[in-house]
Amino acid sequence: MDLIEALSDRFAFQQSLYRETVDALAPPLAAAAEILAQTVLSGNRLWIVSGPGTHHLAAHFTERLWYGLERERPPFAAVHLPSAATPPPHGQPLDVLAQPGDCVMILLGRGPSETLRAAMRTALEAQSPLIVIGHDPDEHIWSQLRGGDVPVALPELPPAQQDELLLFLLNALTETWEQLLFGEVV
Repeated sequence: MDLIEALSDRFAFQQSLYRETVDALAPPLAAAAEILAQTVLSGNRLWIVSGPGTHHLAAHFTERLWYGLERERPPFAAVHLPSAATPPPHGQPLDVLAQPGDCVMILLGRGPSETLRAAMRTALEAQSPLIVIGHDPDEHIWSQLRGGDVPVALPELPPAQQDELLLFLLNALTETWEQLLFGEVV
């Protein structure tokens, strides 16, 4: 196999992955975009908590929310809290800094994270809107979500392909909530 054929196979795989997952992922992404729009319109913040292996994607998403790429708009108050090897006591700083109405978004990583668990507990206890994106193989996370929470369940994929899909979804989510804010979609 030559390099061009290998690259062509990569493109074909990504296209088929997007086609195969659109029906499952578009509805929860639309719900997440609505929550983000409500959060920004009410003057609240978004707390993005990343798991192991998703820090770079969470940082990119946070930057996209602060600085839109395609249009002039005010920045959205988004704060990225990466998972630490040892979480702060009692889930801090999220349980100290989060205010009622703030939204918590969790990007599941590769493996368990006490920081993610603490963030989830804080969001559930504070009745904060919660968006969880990632792969939860044992469905432990999904089973804890409330009716208004948004699970965006990704299929099981190798890490590089998981990252590609997650990056695509985060970019699509950013563009969709911007369209909601500007009244381009209802």
